[in-house]
Amino acid sequence: MDMVMDCKEPVDYYNLFMNNELIDFIVEETNRYGPTKDSNYLPTNNMEMRKFMAIILQMGYVVLPKLDDYWSSDPAIGGKAICGGVMTRKRFYSLMRSLHFADNDNNNGSKLYKIEKFVNLFIARCQHLLVPGRDICIDESMIPFRGRLRFRMYIPSKRHKYGIKIFKLCSNNGYTYNLSIYAGKEDQPRYGSVAERVVLKLMENLLGHGRILYTDNWYTSMNLAKSLLENKTNLVGTARKNRIGFPKHVTSLKLKKGDYVAE
Repeated sequence: MDMVMDCKEPVDYYNLFMNNELIDFIVEETNRYGPTKDSNYLPTNNMEMRKFMAIILQMGYVVLPKLDDYWSSDPAIGGKAICGGVMTRKRFYSLMRSLHFADNDNNNGSKLYKIEKFVNLFIARCQHLLVPGRDICIDESMIPFRGRLRFRMYIPSKRHKYGIKIFKLCSNNGYTYNLSIYAGKEDQPRYGSVAERVVLKLMENLLGHGRILYTDNWYTSMNLAKSLLENKTNLVGTARKNRIGFPKHVTSLKLKKGDYVAE
């Protein structure tokens, strides 16, 4: 909490999450992979990688027709090269080709192995900076993406219909404490439903402390409620009437908006 209180500028909050451990990890894997793509590759370092990330963020904020335009002084696009004073175009392209988040020699067979270690480091950072209070919730979110990806999802009901689906465990003020990327159907069948496994995995560090988990009707089930209760955690959620295990005297109730029932 002291680290958060010391933050004065937006970049300070960014650095809380993208700290030296994460940046150094990206540098290490990029330097490992770079020479395999370019025999003339020059190793990068922490500061240069931060500049590279800053350019990526700037490109998301100021959208130009082509990548080359960020190094152009053409009056038609502003007359000033946005990124030229930070990094040469040639060096940016070199780093973009070499950017890597995994050791290719350690492929563990996971669909996410290319980013798995980085994501785990980022999650650990989120959990280090804030521990949720009593009330927490879980839901899905979409990272917009229309490129080629085996587990890209199409969900018409979402604001971003195409992308990568993630399950997020959040505090009551919206802070993401834990997340899990959905990479498609599991190769090996496991216990319980997908929803139950997602919840118990994301809740692993928070069970046993009397917390209350809020869910929508995709997650809510009697089996999940029992599993959580065995771990001193309560469940509050909307429910589907046809979900197996719910008592008939509960599912037959005619509830109005704002009404609830406890069992």
